Amino acid sequence: MNKDISHKGIAIHNKSPYTISFSIGGLLHREILAVLPLFNREKTVELIREEIKQNNFLQINSEAARKRIMGEIRKRISSQDARFWQLFSQSSEDDQKILLFFVCLKTYKLVFDFHFNVTLSIWNSSSNTVDAYLYKMELDEIGGSDQFVFDLSDVSKKKSISSYLCMLREVNLLDATSNQLKSVTPSAQVLDYMINNRELWFLDACLLSAQTKSQLLSTAL
Repeated sequence: MNKDISHKGIAIHNKSPYTISFSIGGLLHREILAVLPLFNREKTVELIREEIKQNNFLQINSEAARKRIMGEIRKRISSQDARFWQLFSQSSEDDQKILLFFVCLKTYKLVFDFHFNVTLSIWNSSSNTVDAYLYKMELDEIGGSDQFVFDLSDVSKKKSISSYLCMLREVNLLDATSNQLKSVTPSAQVLDYMINNRELWFLDACLLSAQTKSQLLSTAL
């Protein structure tokens, strides 16, 4: 039996691939650094529960907020293997943020769609200036076939866009003053990881030109 139904001409599926749970924060760089050691020890589940209660590392006043943030941290950390997090731990702060942006692109479909459907289009246009309205248009487009996105309130839509743009600023892809996009170049270690794991699409996410990508790859290989 097909469990999809129709409402006002929109296909409704039991489970949407989209979520705006990333809107609780940007990259969560400080928070992930603080609790990452808990995920490399025995009794991880118990340690996470204790942290939510005791607030030893996160330093977030509200227990409810700690619970929500820890849920997103757990989702992001579990999306990558131990080798990735070892590289993360050994990287500079700039590279750590680049790696966390990679994680967010892999974890959240809406972040990926914002970036590849809107941001790259802006980057490849005559103007590199970000306009939040273009991301609102993307949400409207997605909402035409996804009931979850269609049902988002204006406040939720604004928050999801704001959180995504915050990620861009944190990773230095978006200038906070001029609101213009700019490229970032991962270190040789991060580039090597992307090559070895067949994640070269991420070089496009870093807004690197074809010439720069070619130079980086020729040097790495």
